[in-house]
Amino acid sequence: MGIFRTYLVPAAVFQSVIFGGAYGTGREVVEYITRFGGVDGLLALLACALAFAICLALSFDLARSSGSYDYRTFFKQLIGPGWVVFEATFLAAVVLVLAVNLSAAAALLADHWYIPPTTTRGLLLVLVVALIALGRNVVQLCMVLCSVCLLTLLLLYMGASFAHFADAISLNMTSQSSGAQALASGLQYALYNLLAVPALLFCARSVGNRREAWLAGACAGLFGMLPALLFHCTFIAYYPDIIPEPLPVYVMMSALGMPGLMTMYIVVLVAMIVCTMTGLLLGFNERIDHWWLESHPQEPPRWLNALLSCSLIMLSLLCAEIGFVDLIAEGYGTLAWVVLAIFVIPLLGRAVLQARGSLTG
Repeated sequence: MGIFRTYLVPAAVFQSVIFGGAYGTGREVVEYITRFGGVDGLLALLACALAFAICLALSFDLARSSGSYDYRTFFKQLIGPGWVVFEATFLAAVVLVLAVNLSAAAALLADHWYIPPTTTRGLLLVLVVALIALGRNVVQLCMVLCSVCLLTLLLLYMGASFAHFADAISLNMTSQSSGAQALASGLQYALYNLLAVPALLFCARSVGNRREAWLAGACAGLFGMLPALLFHCTFIAYYPDIIPEPLPVYVMMSALGMPGLMTMYIVVLVAMIVCTMTGLLLGFNERIDHWWLESHPQEPPRWLNALLSCSLIMLSLLCAEIGFVDLIAEGYGTLAWVVLAIFVIPLLGRAVLQARGSLTG
């Protein structure tokens, strides 16, 4: 149970929160990784996985040492009064991510089962609020189960893709463009996803020491990028024609001629989208709960969490009208540099100061 809570739960929570929506449809993987070709795409993946692992480990260690498992307390420890900058950035990003996920789910279910987008959005709203009402432990268990189902399906998909497209994959995997641009793209992809990390610190409560923090961070970083590796190795079969596709996974699975696999994947993807939305909103509610307990003797009422979650989802519905691919290409890129300035640089600076202190001490 200790290993499960210390290593598997943080990895599953991180994967679940970043996977839904654009990642799960393959759009992000094409946008930031596969468009550089086979070899350079792998460089982008490596850069992203390392950035994830290092920042997750440092974040888990700071949360452990300071007892700051909500992002407001965490950033007070990291950048002092500057925590309000993260608050504003995080809320804007939550609305954007919710919009991307709503757009992705609506597009998938409308295309595959002809379900009206309004119905899909209403269903997601109900499921997310219901999960939040059930509490953190239930959410974490659901994320672990969804991650297991996801990886099982992706391994089946990869095996079928290698059987069908082996020659094309082998031929295109050697394609290259610009290694420097690929590395920069992988780091940029990591940066805007790292914005979610401080909101997910509730899953690191079982991390007991610095060694566990680093192992948990490494597991979460690698686990988070494992689906991207499987996608990239299959998408490359259709390179470069796959680059403009808004739903690359749908294109690839349709080409395989396996409708059963497609149906199961869409069900799991919708579940992961629910997990993504729930994880971010749960992180926001953790921050509200901590603020509430500073001035109230009792925990906040459940209806308050539900009301705040509903409000953010309704706001995101307006953003969902902007367009799916445009949300990823334009909205996310700007966030990367904000995350670098207010989160990654202070986090790495703190780690350097700690290392110097250990050497001189």
